[in-house]
Amino acid sequence: VDRAEDLVFYGDVGCGKTHLAIAIGMLACQRMIPVRFFTASSLVMRLRKAKDDNRLDAELKSIGRAGLVIIDELGYLPIDIDGARLLFQVIADSYETRSVIFTSNLESGRWGDVFGDGDMAAAVIDRIVHHGSILRFHGESYRNRHSLMKLNQTNNKTRNQPPSVFKLNADGVRIKCRTRPPQFDEIQPSAVSACRAGRTRSRRTRTTGRVPARG
Repeated sequence: VDRAEDLVFYGDVGCGKTHLAIAIGMLACQRMIPVRFFTASSLVMRLRKAKDDNRLDAELKSIGRAGLVIIDELGYLPIDIDGARLLFQVIADSYETRSVIFTSNLESGRWGDVFGDGDMAAAVIDRIVHHGSILRFHGESYRNRHSLMKLNQTNNKTRNQPPSVFKLNADGVRIKCRTRPPQFDEIQPSAVSACRAGRTRSRRTRTTGRVPARG
C-alpha cells in the first residue's frame, strides 16, 4: 500500500479471493490507512447515481481519499459501456497514487468482456501490471466442501454403518474394527421338510407315549 501497488485475485469461486482481500483491508485499517470496499456492480451504480446528481467529481474525490480501494466480484455481473467508463475513471485516478485490489472469476485476457471494450480493458490491465501482481486461486469451493447438504449426507452414511467394536491384536494393543452384520446361510427345502417331519414324530410320541417305528 505504501508503494501504491495493485493486486488481482482471480480464479475459481469459493477459494478465498474476497476473504483475503478483506483481510488485507482490515490490516490496512489497523495501520490507520483509509480503505474503501465495493463490489464492482455497486461501485458502478454509486458512480452513475453521482453523475445523475451532478456530483461525480465529489464522489471520485471521496474515493480518492482512501489509501486502498477493494473492487470485489469484477466480471460476475455485466457492465454496460457507460458504467465501464465510470469504473475506468476510478482505476485511472488510482494509478500510482493508491493501491487497488481486484477480485474476479475471469483471467485478465477476458476483461474485455467486462468492460465491453478491448482497448479500455487493455488500458486497465496495463496500469495494473505496471505496479502490481496477479494471484490465481484454484481448488474446491470452501462453501461446497463445508455445505450443510454434504454434512447431512455424511452423517446419514455414518448412521447407516455398523457399530464400532474393539479387539486386541497380536501385540495386545486395542484396535478399532467394525462388526459385520450377521450372515445367514440359505435354508434348503430339504432341511425344512426334515424339520417338519421331526415335529410330527415329536407330537406322536407325546400322544401315544411310544416312539413311532421308522421305515
